[in-house]
Amino acid sequence: MVLMEHIYLGLTDHLSFAVKRHREILFSYLTCEAMSGVPASCKATAMGFFQAVYAVGMTVFPAITGALASKMGMRTGYMMLAAFSLLGWGVSFQHYKSWKKTGA
Repeated sequence: MVLMEHIYLGLTDHLSFAVKRHREILFSYLTCEAMSGVPASCKATAMGFFQAVYAVGMTVFPAITGALASKMGMRTGYMMLAAFSLLGWGVSFQHYKSWKKTGA
């Protein structure tokens, strides 16, 4: 039984490492994509806006999720985050598709 716990913890540790690396690479890629269509004269302002929107999400969503999880359970909190992630992906995908077609 102890061996299985060590194997589980080892796999969890490796999975956590892979998820963190994936998130770092994805954030760098998304930052580059967000800035790709911005004129050079506006890049600083666009980057500031991008970081501000990101910071709002980093501040607001943990508080909302914590309140929701304490009232309705952790599963509900995770499901809400998953729903918002899928919604964000869908909006981004549609915008990216239309941006590639029109170039703006």
